[in-house]
Amino acid sequence: KSSGYIQSQKVLGEGQEKKAYYVKLWAKVSTYSIGSELDKLKSALKDAGNPKVMLVLDETFLDVDGELVSVERPSITSVLEDLLLRQGFELIAKDQFEKLRREEIKAFSRILGDDKEIAKVASKYGAEVGVVGTCTIKEIGKAGSKLQVSALINLRAVNASTAQIMASIETIGKGTGKHMDLARVSATRDAAPEVMEKLIRSMVQTWQKQSEEGKRFRIVLVKAEHYNRVARPFIKKMKALTEIVQVKELSYGGGRLELEVIFKGSKSELLDGIF
Repeated sequence: KSSGYIQSQKVLGEGQEKKAYYVKLWAKVSTYSIGSELDKLKSALKDAGNPKVMLVLDETFLDVDGELVSVERPSITSVLEDLLLRQGFELIAKDQFEKLRREEIKAFSRILGDDKEIAKVASKYGAEVGVVGTCTIKEIGKAGSKLQVSALINLRAVNASTAQIMASIETIGKGTGKHMDLARVSATRDAAPEVMEKLIRSMVQTWQKQSEEGKRFRIVLVKAEHYNRVARPFIKKMKALTEIVQVKELSYGGGRLELEVIFKGSKSELLDGIF
């Protein structure tokens, strides 16, 4: 249940159609809250340059022996994708990490816990934010003939330019189902809206603060073979741009110049100023 949006809800039914699982809900929704928050979100996204997001998600099940078993088809993926798309976010490289998760689980697990690696890969595919998530499913009992499970969801948003954590949120959902897959989907859908709402709120607050103070961007100039003739004039041009707060040279060598700049504007506005 999403705080402030859904005032009350009731499960009307659940079932399976071929490979799809569904839960039918009756919900009383506060349209005023949704409309107000959407207006704020759209404004904040516009100010941030409509940042692109890459999802990196994993879902595991705690079996009877206490061992974590990877879920082949995570229910968290489609749920969070839908929530982000409805809020106007653009998702990048949706299939890349899913393929890695299936084929190279050790490499995927290493990346999942490394914010610098997440930022590196997110930047590679053109995303400004990497949203990293884990979902741990655990059976907690039975309600008649149905299984009861909990879903512990942890999400964090990583800035692709700086590898800094913009927000980190955790919550627990509960669900029931005739079998584990249905119960898992039910629990995930119970927890996901609240955790995503809180994550987006924190991200928006970060963007608003950055908009006031200036956002950090990392700029790399290649084929800058001569420092005095190419690299230094480029740095001088960067410092002369309107809304530039700071230009810091991180490294130079092999014809490659790397800068960190603080800019009061969006990525697209910065690129327009450079080119």
